Amino acid sequence: MTTSNYLGLSAALCAFACAAACDGGGATEDPTAALGCPAGTTAVQKNGGGSDVVERWCWDRVTGRANGPYVKSRGDTVVAEGRYDDGRADGAWRWRDPDFAPAGTDVVGAFVLGAADGDWTATYRAGGTAWEHHFTAGAACGLWRDWTAGDGDPVEAQYPPCDGSELPVELPFEPRWDGEGCDDVAGAELVVAGTERWCAVGGVRQGPYRDDYGDGLPRVEGQYDGGARVGTWTERYPGGQKAREGAYADGAQDGVWTAWWGHGLVRETVTWQGGSREGAYASFHPSGARFEAGDFAADREEGVWTTWHQSGGKAEEGSFHRGLRVNEWRAWDVRGRDESLVTWVAGTQNGAATFWSDHHVTGARVRTEGWVEDGVPVGRYVSTWVDGGAPAGEYGYIDGVREGAVTELWPNGEMLLSGTFLVGLLNGRWQAGYENGQLWVDGWMFDGVLDGPYVEYWDNGQKKAEGVYDRGYRGGAWQYWDEAGNPREPEPGEAM
Repeated sequence: MTTSNYLGLSAALCAFACAAACDGGGATEDPTAALGCPAGTTAVQKNGGGSDVVERWCWDRVTGRANGPYVKSRGDTVVAEGRYDDGRADGAWRWRDPDFAPAGTDVVGAFVLGAADGDWTATYRAGGTAWEHHFTAGAACGLWRDWTAGDGDPVEAQYPPCDGSELPVELPFEPRWDGEGCDDVAGAELVVAGTERWCAVGGVRQGPYRDDYGDGLPRVEGQYDGGARVGTWTERYPGGQKAREGAYADGAQDGVWTAWWGHGLVRETVTWQGGSREGAYASFHPSGARFEAGDFAADREEGVWTTWHQSGGKAEEGSFHRGLRVNEWRAWDVRGRDESLVTWVAGTQNGAATFWSDHHVTGARVRTEGWVEDGVPVGRYVSTWVDGGAPAGEYGYIDGVREGAVTELWPNGEMLLSGTFLVGLLNGRWQAGYENGQLWVDGWMFDGVLDGPYVEYWDNGQKKAEGVYDRGYRGGAWQYWDEAGNPREPEPGEAM
C-alpha cells in the first residue's frame, strides 16, 4: 500500500474508530431501532434530511459518546456495522463499498479500543479477494497481499512480524570496520571521528569510508579519491537493510540511484548526472505498486508527471515546466472517478477549475465549475448533478472567501439550502428544504452560528420544533410537535 494511501486508509480507519456518531448532535431518538443498547444508553439515529443514508447507534447521555452497536444503512442495505466502546470502535466491524477499498467489495476487520488490529480482508462480491492486510495496535504488520491490479498475481509487502519480532537480516558486512583497506593505499592512515572512520593521506580522504550507527552497524559506506566521493555508495537502515545506493563521479551523484523501503521493496529510482537529477524518475508504494513517475531536466521536474493509487488507477496527472506546474492537471479518486481538473500557470492555479464530489446530503456525484486567480477561488461557482445534469447549486467567492448568496437544489429542482455568506460565514436568514418541496428549516445565523428565531418542519409540512437560538444555544421556551401536529417531548440531542 502506498505511503499516501496507507495514510489514507489509516485516516479512514481513524474516522471509523471515532466517527461523528461519537456525539449526539443532530441525532433523533429511534425507539424502533432494535440495537440492543447497553443500560444507560439511548438508541438514536441521524440521516441527511431526505437522504437514504441513515446512521443508528447507542448514545450515552452522560459522556456524550457512542457506546454499543452502530449500524449505517443506505436504503435497505447495511453499509457499515460494528460497536463502539466509550466513543472508540472496538471489536469486529464490516463494511460494504467503503472509501478505503475498491468498488464492489465487502470489508471485514477489527478494532481494539480505536486501533485497527488483527486480520483485515476485502473481498469482491462477484468472487475473489481484493486485499489482505494485518495490523497490531493500529500499525501495519505481517505480509500484505493486494490483487487489485487485476493481473492474477498479488502485489506483496512485508511489514514487521505481527508478534513484535524483527525481520531476519543477513549482514553482508562486519559489525565494526577496523580500517581494513587503508593498508592498500600508500601512505594512508585510519582516521576515527565519533562514528565515522576513513582512510586519509596527508589529511585528504583517500580510500574506504564508513559511518556507523551507535551499535557499530554501518549507516553509510563508500570510497574517496583525492577527497571526492567516487564509486558506489550505500546507505543502510539500522537493521542493516539497504536504504539507498548509487554512484559518485568526481564527488557528484551520477547514474541511477535506488532507494528501498525498510521491508526491502524498491521505494524510488532517480537518474543523476553531474550532481543534478536528469532523466527518468519513479517511486513506488510500500506494496511495490507504482506511485509516481516523470522526468527531471536540470534538477527540476519537466514534462508529464503521473501519480497512481495503490489499486493501480491514476491519482493525478499533469505537466511541469522548469519545476513548476503548468497547463491542465487532472485528478481521480481511488475508484477512478473524476475529482478535479484545474489550470496552472507557472506553478500557481490560474484559470478554469472543475471539481467533482459526493454531495453532503444525497451522496450523489456533483460537478462544480468556477475560476481561480493566483491560487484562490473568485467569482461564482456553479454546481450540477452529474447524473442528469440538473442544477445543484451556486455560490460565490471574493479573494478566496465565500461571499454572497448561496443556493443548493435537489436533483428535482426543489430548494435544498438558501442563505447568504458574509466574510466566509453564513449570516442572516437561511432555509433548508425537503426533496418533496416542503420547508425543512427556517432560521437565522450570525457569523456561522444559529442566532435568532428558528422553526423546523416535518416533511409533511407540520411544524416539528420552534424557538429561539442565542449564539448557538436554544434559549427560552421551545415547542415540539409530532408529524400529526400533536405536542411532544424533545428528542435526544434536540433540546441542546
